Amino acid sequence: MMDFDTKTAGWYFLLFIFSALFFLQYARTAITWAISQWQWWKYVWYLRGLPSPPRHWLLGHMAELGNGERSIQFGVKCHRDYPDLYVMFIGPVTPQVVITHPDYRKILLRSTEPKSKYYRFIADWIGDGLLLSSGDKWFKHRKMLTPAFHFDILKSYVPVMNEVTRTLLDIWQEHADKGTSFNVVDYASLYTLDILLRCAFSDDSSSCLVEKDQVPYVQAVHKLSRIPMERVRLLPYHIDWVFNLSPLGRKFHHCVKILHEYSEKAIDKRRTQLLEGTGGLSRKYTDFLDVLLLAEDEQGYSLTDEEIREEVNTFMFEGHDTTATALCWTLYCLATHPDHQEKCRKEAREVLSEKDDVTWEDLNKLVYISMCIKESLRLYPPVPFVARELKEDYVFGDYKLRKGTSITIGINSQHHNPRIWPDPEKFDPLRFSTENVKLQDSFAFVPFSAGPRNCIGQNFATQDLKIALVHIINRFHIEVDSSHTVERISALVLRATNGIYLKVTSL
Repeated sequence: MMDFDTKTAGWYFLLFIFSALFFLQYARTAITWAISQWQWWKYVWYLRGLPSPPRHWLLGHMAELGNGERSIQFGVKCHRDYPDLYVMFIGPVTPQVVITHPDYRKILLRSTEPKSKYYRFIADWIGDGLLLSSGDKWFKHRKMLTPAFHFDILKSYVPVMNEVTRTLLDIWQEHADKGTSFNVVDYASLYTLDILLRCAFSDDSSSCLVEKDQVPYVQAVHKLSRIPMERVRLLPYHIDWVFNLSPLGRKFHHCVKILHEYSEKAIDKRRTQLLEGTGGLSRKYTDFLDVLLLAEDEQGYSLTDEEIREEVNTFMFEGHDTTATALCWTLYCLATHPDHQEKCRKEAREVLSEKDDVTWEDLNKLVYISMCIKESLRLYPPVPFVARELKEDYVFGDYKLRKGTSITIGINSQHHNPRIWPDPEKFDPLRFSTENVKLQDSFAFVPFSAGPRNCIGQNFATQDLKIALVHIINRFHIEVDSSHTVERISALVLRATNGIYLKVTSL
């Protein structure tokens, strides 16, 4: 038998001690993980006992998601049938709690709970900007970005919006002359992108409306705006590495690269101009990029280039498809309700008088047009739902929801709830008369969300809509092409499945 000296025995003893400690640490981690999984499974089992529509044993409610009008009507029905909340399941064990009770919605909307984990599908695109950030970073950035939407800044954008709208009308005039219908969705998307590029970067080197898909940035934005919802619908793409290796994932990251390179180039160029004192000499207004580069908090903290890129991309993402969608649905409502269209036209002409363009002072005079915009946003909210993730435990009446639970607030379903809106399917702009608004709950109408995490750019979007509508209805009579059926699909924005085809007649 081999004899061990004291030194060798000591080393073996130390090895034994380290091995035991490693095993205990591993065992502790494994036990902690097992306990957390057991607690989560118990919680999922608890959620399975809460109010919930009938579901498939394996697919859950996936058949009801992303399924056009059927999905939308399903959400509206559930909102009526379950007055407090109900639970949807993506697959057999992934719950999504939908809050329907007005008081519970207020609690969530008044909080600063972070966005749901499903928003990570666009994180590589827009980064950790205002939409996705939380905590101290969100508070700091929200405060620093608020001046970008001050009335003095918005006022300077009015000429830009007038100019781009005139380009839009000149293009539509060709359809009016030929008597052909067209898909307004295509034009609205390019129109809002044109305005955003000018207001964010002062980029008027090209026109998205004129050059269309010849601009790489435009091509990338169009593709990116559709890819995330394709990923939501395909369950395997919820796994990051599967999505990243797929053709759709490669296309997504290629488009993200184009947008990021554009933003970084613009930021570098503007920062150099500001350092040289030539930043805004050739422009008549301060754009979004100027505000971000010059922003400082009380401690002298300024945004890094990466943070500026994140906020610019967030601004482009939130302001592009949403505003375009709002314009399309508002035009659709006016086209299908010619009496309201005529009232808007009368108001537009009274406000314009002999002027060619809308002025800043005109915007507050557009009372009836504003009511029609709001009623369109009620019937067709551009963002049909918002999703949050609880960062602490909540108790809603008899229901106990754990930290980490994904919560959805169905804006579209809420806007169609007869308990909140009498005769909800009727287009009635007078719901938003001064007298009727006083009687409304402040959280009943939330197309831009509500509370501290509401849309920071809602005044920008509303201003854009007003200017576009005044020009359009002053020059054209609009009607729907009855040969095309308009159907909705609920995605990141409330889209028309096959577009919205209009006919315009010169006045």
